Amino acid sequence: MTSLAAFPTIQTPQPMVATTVNTSWMDPAIVSPVTGPMTSPAAATTTTWVPQEQGRIGTPPSMLDAIANTLLAPSADSVAATQLLGMSPSVPALPVAAPVVPVAPVAAVAAPETTTTTVEAPPVAAAPPASVGTVLAGIASAAGTAVAEAVGAGTSRAKRVGSELWAGVSNPRSVHVSQVASKYNTAPAAGNKDCGPTSVVMALRLIGTPIPGATTGATPQRLINRIRQLSGNADNTAATTNFELERAITSAGAKAKELTGYSEIKASILAGKPVILNGNPGNAGAYGSKFSAAQMTPYDGAHWIVVSGFDEKLNKFIINDPLSKVGPVKVSPTQLEAYRGGSMGIEVSS
Repeated sequence: MTSLAAFPTIQTPQPMVATTVNTSWMDPAIVSPVTGPMTSPAAATTTTWVPQEQGRIGTPPSMLDAIANTLLAPSADSVAATQLLGMSPSVPALPVAAPVVPVAPVAAVAAPETTTTTVEAPPVAAAPPASVGTVLAGIASAAGTAVAEAVGAGTSRAKRVGSELWAGVSNPRSVHVSQVASKYNTAPAAGNKDCGPTSVVMALRLIGTPIPGATTGATPQRLINRIRQLSGNADNTAATTNFELERAITSAGAKAKELTGYSEIKASILAGKPVILNGNPGNAGAYGSKFSAAQMTPYDGAHWIVVSGFDEKLNKFIINDPLSKVGPVKVSPTQLEAYRGGSMGIEVSS
């Protein structure tokens, strides 16, 4: 995908415009607006990312695959598990065993109740090898177990609290920092474009990584300013790129990995790794319009947020948006994908 390094993101809060949306990653104050949905550099590719995508390119199933799929009707849970992993539910093909003539088993003779003597049954011929169907059933069962183990491994690092899976070791509610004036930042920098650095602060706090050079009890804005210094872009009025955010993350001793698809993003969250996600809350169908101005500063432009968890009961993602004045909020997969618009994310891990 085209790097966002050449497309600075926008963080300055501005009133949302219902009919006019910017199609550039540059500051809307200096770019003439045009109608139509905003698209990111990634959205210009031939790959279209949709919520819960399950597309997969592979070879056609073999004849035995077809037999196995006919004999073994997978349960809804196993299908859901394979879809979560992006796997095909078909069963691997095995060589067909030579036909075997079955041998009828000979039952043992029960001992009379009045005596302790038993009559042993005649020797029974060795059990015949399993049929192809039985072999395939065993393989399918093993594959189902492998899928279950893989799903379990993927969620093992997420911290479960009730129906919530937290991407990290900390409560998303305890790490929230805002770039706008709120109880989460009482003195933000004037005219700031701090959504990127603010998102890095929250992601590092989620995984329990301290910010180098930040004193104990530092104010939210001081933490944001410190991340800016680590990124190499200390100007609060300048937009930050993915490269600058990744530089700050690695400078803090954490790891950064770029993601481009919904499946990757959700897998990272379930693995306990927060994702700093680029997008536009003002996109059609995104979550921006779902919140009042008292809850979240309205904004229509390129933006960074943190996806910090997932609520299994509600089937919603937990996000920490630097524009939120009420802390983390929950949004549907469809709303999150509309926000992302095909853009990229940065997985953060210790």
